[in-house]
Amino acid sequence: MIIKIDGQKIFSGSFTELFIETVKTFQTGKNSASSSGKKANNVSTSSENYLTTITNASLELENHHSLHANIRAAHAILKEEEFIGSKVDLKKMDKLFSARNTEKILWLGSQSELKYFINGISKLLVESNRKWINVKAVFIKKTGSPFYNVDNPGSSPHKSKMRLLDKAINCLIN
Repeated sequence: MIIKIDGQKIFSGSFTELFIETVKTFQTGKNSASSSGKKANNVSTSSENYLTTITNASLELENHHSLHANIRAAHAILKEEEFIGSKVDLKKMDKLFSARNTEKILWLGSQSELKYFINGISKLLVESNRKWINVKAVFIKKTGSPFYNVDNPGSSPHKSKMRLLDKAINCLIN
């Protein structure tokens, strides 16, 4: 994984190495360099002490520019049904589905619900082959931690939740 900000490479390594660098950053309270010499600079934190900004991770939709009304409708459903956090406004949701995403998205639903939603919209994703890498980089749980195993097989969401998610999915794919 390579992370760039304004065209400048700031990190090169695996997700695990990035995670270790992030933990070191939180432990020292400032940016630090790993023993391998790989940098993890320009990391923003919040008072909850987890990453709130990211680079090069989005769920860009094909023809994003023509889907604003669809994204608005899907956002309303996801927010109303409490799948996303109250601070996830329409602007953040629009950026998530563009190539410009720089923020984490708080997913309040279960891991199986997130997986169901992403699988439902995957045919619209520009980089569907990277969807799980990007999901892990973008979505966080209530605790602030990422969904590490979202790509693993698991249980399905409850049928009532699936129907609600289908409404949001259908907003995006129709």
